[in-house]
Amino acid sequence: DVYKRQDITNTFEIGVTPIEAQDPDFIVSELLWNPESPTVGTEVTLTAKISNLVNNTGKQSVPIAFYDGDELMEGVDLIYAEFDGTDNEEVTVTAIWTATKGSHPLRVVINPGNTTLTEVDSTNNEKSITISVSSTSDEDDNSFRMIALVVVGLVGGLTYVSYRSKRS
Repeated sequence: DVYKRQDITNTFEIGVTPIEAQDPDFIVSELLWNPESPTVGTEVTLTAKISNLVNNTGKQSVPIAFYDGDELMEGVDLIYAEFDGTDNEEVTVTAIWTATKGSHPLRVVINPGNTTLTEVDSTNNEKSITISVSSTSDEDDNSFRMIALVVVGLVGGLTYVSYRSKRS
């Protein structure tokens, strides 16, 4: 048996066209605070869950800001939530806010000013809550007033009973 050997050399080109990742759609899926009924001076922990509604968007570093009304929350810097681009990804971010007296509309905002990210929908980038903060002195004053009212009522009642029993 005789075998023939033949060398064949072919040259060809392969073209690779990368597929662009889809634009993400980040939302604040949850905003919680603890303690639920803070008083003046209490440190309140705000916890926000940030979700991406679009799968396979690639790695993203998402800026998150916390606001008290229209002002950035004092002492809280811009936070970056890091997304790996996996399916159904959710990242939790937290901020500490020191409670002051009054009603406070607190907000968490993704991509504040819409300057950093390109998203499918940027109208769903924030969530708000309103927290009412009472001062501890108000609660003490109310307790004192209630105790004083009860004592005055008891003394008045005893005086009336004593007066009625002497007249009989």
